Amino acid sequence: MIALENVPLSFLYDVPNAPQYKNNLMNLIQKIPLNKYKAISHTDFNLPEGFHREYTFYFLDNIYKHFEREFLKHLNETSMVLNNMWFQWYNQNDYHPWHVHPWCHFTNIYILKNTNTSLNTQIRFCKKEYKVEVKEGQILTIPSFYLHQSPLNTLKEPRVIISFNTTMKGNE
Repeated sequence: MIALENVPLSFLYDVPNAPQYKNNLMNLIQKIPLNKYKAISHTDFNLPEGFHREYTFYFLDNIYKHFEREFLKHLNETSMVLNNMWFQWYNQNDYHPWHVHPWCHFTNIYILKNTNTSLNTQIRFCKKEYKVEVKEGQILTIPSFYLHQSPLNTLKEPRVIISFNTTMKGNE
């Protein structure tokens, strides 16, 4: 676990035992009926709130609780709220254009499958663009107001991420 030196206010978390979780998460995600959204081949971002997403329970039990503990320790804070979670499956020629995540403090991107780090999320802040070295099994956390995008997947291999938004609760 290290903070990214070149991206202000960012955090990088190495998921312990990530290879062990990868296949289970991929299989659970594939249980969700194909759902294209804009230029993304498969996602649950736009499915109804009550839609059963088994992978979310697996992710929360095995990955999120450890991430949350380490991130709060990094910030010297005591509590945060998970706002929402979704996956994105980028097949060849898929992409996600520049955007931000409103109504939260942090955007978190768990790299579940990515065979080429040149396809990593790109970040733009204060007229500067950042390319980050994030590998499979890592969670990149950035402030939610940073513009970011997933570049065009030029490979035949899919790129798969789990994204989730978090908000600090404060010490009331």
